Amino acid sequence: MYRILLILLSITLLWLQYRLWWGAGSLREIKLLQSQTLQVEKSLAVDHARNLKLRKDIDNLKQGGDILEEIAREQLGLIASDEHFFRVIQHKPVQNKAIQNKPVQ
Repeated sequence: MYRILLILLSITLLWLQYRLWWGAGSLREIKLLQSQTLQVEKSLAVDHARNLKLRKDIDNLKQGGDILEEIAREQLGLIASDEHFFRVIQHKPVQNKAIQNKPVQ
């Protein structure tokens, strides 16, 4: 009688250990889900910050602030009618390697 009870308890213990370490809802699965949760929370924080910035930009655009002119200047190259545009190009001398490598006679 005690032997059968001991066998049943051992089988139950082994089954519970299996579920604890490898079954559905196991410790390994919980750690995996926790790491995925942390990644999603970090992604949400970044998205939330971006959304706040976009809301701020939208509110500024609705109010007709200076952001329209700033965007036009930065992205579209706006130049006002009373402004002058000067383009400065730095000249880099071109060196001919064939001339440099010739021995001087």
